[in-house]
Amino acid sequence: MKKLGLLGLLLSILFFAGNASAQSMSVSPTTVLNVGETVTISYENTALAGQTVTIEMATGYPVLTTQTIKITLGSDGKGSGTWKVPSWISVSFNGPNVREISRAIHQP
Repeated sequence: MKKLGLLGLLLSILFFAGNASAQSMSVSPTTVLNVGETVTISYENTALAGQTVTIEMATGYPVLTTQTIKITLGSDGKGSGTWKVPSWISVSFNGPNVREISRAIHQP
């Protein structure tokens, strides 16, 4: 019985580890952003296939300011959208169940 319990535990860990990697977000370019540049935000979450997700871009300097875009995911759970970089110092990108991505913004 102990072997079955251990096997069940290992299978659960593998299942949850696989699901944890099923969602991701990326921002391109991956370097410092430039004011006026258009960036591409890609989002993937197989559990949300066919749904629309909201991505929030935020800066805290000089005051908290946010903007959002909506990305509709395909049947494979993947989608992308674009965002034009405003005259901020930096930006943080946030989406459902993914790690925040932060970028500096180069001022002209």
